[in-house]
Amino acid sequence: MKGEYSSLDLYYLIKELKLIIGSKIDKVFQKENKVVFQLHSSDLGKRYLCILLPGFIWLSTKKEDFSEVENFSMSLRKHLTNARIVKIEQMGFERIIKIEVHRKDSVYKIYVEIFRPGNIILCNSEDNILMAKEYKGFGSRIIRPNVKYDYPKKEFNLLELKEKDLIDAFDKTDKASIVISLAVDLGLGGVYAEEICNISGIDKKKTRIGHDEVKKVYNAIKELKDNFSPSIYYDNETIFDIAPIELSSYKEKKHEKMDSFNLGMAKYLDEIESFREKTKKMSRYDNEKKKLSSIIKSQEIQIKGLEKSAEEAQSKGEAIYSNYPALNKVIEDLAKARKTYSLKEIKEKLKGHKIIKDLDEKYKKIAVEV
Repeated sequence: MKGEYSSLDLYYLIKELKLIIGSKIDKVFQKENKVVFQLHSSDLGKRYLCILLPGFIWLSTKKEDFSEVENFSMSLRKHLTNARIVKIEQMGFERIIKIEVHRKDSVYKIYVEIFRPGNIILCNSEDNILMAKEYKGFGSRIIRPNVKYDYPKKEFNLLELKEKDLIDAFDKTDKASIVISLAVDLGLGGVYAEEICNISGIDKKKTRIGHDEVKKVYNAIKELKDNFSPSIYYDNETIFDIAPIELSSYKEKKHEKMDSFNLGMAKYLDEIESFREKTKKMSRYDNEKKKLSSIIKSQEIQIKGLEKSAEEAQSKGEAIYSNYPALNKVIEDLAKARKTYSLKEIKEKLKGHKIIKDLDEKYKKIAVEV
């Protein structure tokens, strides 16, 4: 199943998400790594722009229950409530979305990084960071307040790529094969890199290709960018993947055409989230089951211990009852001896006694055998 968007997925999705331009942000909700912007527009009515970090963003009509408001979403609300979306775009061919919003006399830019670990960064009109979901203060990038937002850029932008650029990319690459170079250097991801190789008829394991083969790859890339045909692919009635284009590598799989890539993604992600919720519930059920089983086992051990203690107590009681005359005489004799002798002297005299086996001087107790 698709774990996160590729740059190509985002390229197609942003085209569809442009319909939220003009929408007003009513509220912002958050649950762990999911942040939702509640939108309203005269054309669409109420919609929910959902961001599931690190890998997904989509537009939904489904309202979720957010019982608690987390700090990050509360801070976003203070800046963005009643702000209007004026622009949404992909940054180059990177997995980064920029949403520009206006509120009264203020301009804000929301950057959504759809690559691991994922982030949502709020900047002012000058791209100075105001706040972020995750801060980073080391390495080549610094994400913290009052620092200029800068995003990682690949050397080659697939959307502006010329044939000579592709030749340069393959000449410069240190990747082990053409398919890996397409996936990583050009940001296509594994599935679409293999699709390029399939369309162009190039062996994906090749380490170097000639200019004629580069031309075939270049034409295949152009075809990939213009071949919009969103489909959901199934494996045993379960959603296996979704793509904004038809994939020759999935031709044997059952698939369903979708009116839009976003609708397909919403269906796909609803299934994933439904599965996760079921898994969480089953996990909670299993934990409760284990906890109850442990309690029951502990109680069973206690019951067995009590039953054994009761049996022993009953046995002792019966022994005392059946030997009552002899025990009573022992008690009377000891009481008489105590008037004349010390406990130490009595203990000495009791050595070899048939019934009394020990006398505890400290606690004034006797041990008898009956």
